[in-house]
Amino acid sequence: MKLPRIGWCVFYGNHPASEPSDPGKITADPLLTAPGTGGTGIGSVGGYQISSSSSPAIGAGVVVPDNGGQDYWGSAVPSTCAPDIGADQFSTPSDATCLANENLGFEKGTTSGWSKWNTAAVTNTTSHTGTWAAKISSSPASLEQSVPVAPRTTYRVSGWVKSDVAGEVMNVGVKNTGGLETVASSSGTSWTFVSADFTTGATNNTVRLYCYKSSGSGSGYCDDLAVTPVTNYAINGNFESGHTVPWRNGDFSLTSTAANGNAAALTNASLSGGTLFQIITGLTPNTTYRLTGSLASQTAGTTTALEAKLYNGTATTSASTTSSTYSKQSTTFTTGAGVTSARIYCHLVSGTGDGYCDEVTLTQQ
Repeated sequence: MKLPRIGWCVFYGNHPASEPSDPGKITADPLLTAPGTGGTGIGSVGGYQISSSSSPAIGAGVVVPDNGGQDYWGSAVPSTCAPDIGADQFSTPSDATCLANENLGFEKGTTSGWSKWNTAAVTNTTSHTGTWAAKISSSPASLEQSVPVAPRTTYRVSGWVKSDVAGEVMNVGVKNTGGLETVASSSGTSWTFVSADFTTGATNNTVRLYCYKSSGSGSGYCDDLAVTPVTNYAINGNFESGHTVPWRNGDFSLTSTAANGNAAALTNASLSGGTLFQIITGLTPNTTYRLTGSLASQTAGTTTALEAKLYNGTATTSASTTSSTYSKQSTTFTTGAGVTSARIYCHLVSGTGDGYCDEVTLTQQ
């Protein structure tokens, strides 16, 4: 049996005036079959299944990564459509239909669902899959739409892009995430897959997905865009817990100068080696991973880095900044044969002052 997925919550019953507010809660009757009839044994809880398509729990959950694929009773759980709240997946939504309704592949043959800025349309003269793709025929110009997300969850924004003129950049990204804007780009003339990872803020229920051409005279194209939940192997990567565990070498090395939320990691010369580090386990051998974070330095010119090492012998890979303004940085590495762990570091490489790290994610590619 696979574990059921999680989502928003239904709280039905007594609700005193002192009850804390919660924008995600539902207080209506979930219309269960026979609540309170459970007995001894896991097979005695059928009374807690949803009894009606009128239940407010239907389609009110949130998509989470690695949801197990099945509910408590073995019914399929969607991975793209919003699931039902609770252990019972009563409804049977189609992931393919949900994707089509969002028009992320533009197969409606229109820009339905998207907001246009300047000259943007669809075309059937080139596409990555299907018949249609987005065409940005002037710059700057874009298409964008809001897509549902869950708070404090790691996602991957992705899509396929190409340009008529080599060197002119096409961008796929998200903004209004609760943290830094996240973008993936390419300037090639053939269809190229681009992606980047981000973590939503504490109150985010939507993010703004976009296809954007910032400069140049030729047309650019986007197709098959997606915002997909992914597993983040880095624990406490946004430091909103108020401590640095399981990062080591300086617990409570925190700063309120954050890129997302109220806290970020602070690293400086007072720490041994100028680093906070975390040992990541459960990785897959011979597999590529991407380490991403929002980085800044207290003093411009000081180098602050995210590093990964000991994933394949003694190799080290890093991404860094010398700016006093937060920016997204990322690097990739591939585990060796038999290697299932790695160390990741927030590291003050050189210079004076403090280094800041926030929104740290480690995801399989």
